[in-house]
Amino acid sequence: MNYLFRLIGLTIIVLSFWGFGFYKAISIKSKRDFLLKVCFCLDELSNKIRMGAGERKEIIEESFSKTDAEFNGKTLIIDNKLVENEDKKLIDNLFFEIGKSDRNGECERISHYRNLLYKRYETLDFEYKSKSKIWQTVCLCSGLSVAILMI
Repeated sequence: MNYLFRLIGLTIIVLSFWGFGFYKAISIKSKRDFLLKVCFCLDELSNKIRMGAGERKEIIEESFSKTDAEFNGKTLIIDNKLVENEDKKLIDNLFFEIGKSDRNGECERISHYRNLLYKRYETLDFEYKSKSKIWQTVCLCSGLSVAILMI
């Protein structure tokens, strides 16, 4: 019976270490996916502003309806807790002065910020592809080594 409890405890340790590695990989992936959605929404927003498709608030709300973000009139409220601070600052800077220049100026600003966010997306995509398996493997091996030490 003692061995059974030991086996269950060691299994929980190994799975918790592996779960942490899996969580790190998923968090990088969700950041990457959210930034890609924001880039697509910024493209859509730029096109709607260029065409003069309506009021600023309505256009922004319609463009960002596919994401976990909501426009409150001044800034974009992001429900996704996995967005890094520098990405949030870029998005806040974009929406801070939106609607204060002509259409061409707005479209240029939006495309500039879209390019910055897309570079961040590419960085996170590379990080996800190169580090997701590493996080899972290192954490699994760490869990196994702790389990072996506890035997």
